[in-house]
Amino acid sequence: MVRGYIKRASSELVDGKHKKIDPLYAPHRSISFGKKKQKILTKEESLHEERRWILDHAGNTDQYLKYFNMKLEQQQSKINKLMKAKKNFEEEIARLKSNTNV
Repeated sequence: MVRGYIKRASSELVDGKHKKIDPLYAPHRSISFGKKKQKILTKEESLHEERRWILDHAGNTDQYLKYFNMKLEQQQSKINKLMKAKKNFEEEIARLKSNTNV
């Protein structure tokens, strides 16, 4: 079973004396699950990580859209070929019917 640990600062050193602080206003809190301790990121580092994550997902989305558009164009060209073949078939049937009426 994974254990959770909550590390709270209950006092801080001010002018060489320990001053009790409000537990809801702790300058540093960390929660970790398991044995591996996570690295605490600064706001700048976390923003950098979020930016990298967003750019990665934007790139993946762009790749997916390009792939989707390519598949859509392939399907559209198949439909156009089938419609052209249907039109040619109908024209040939009309010619054959007109030849038999003569």
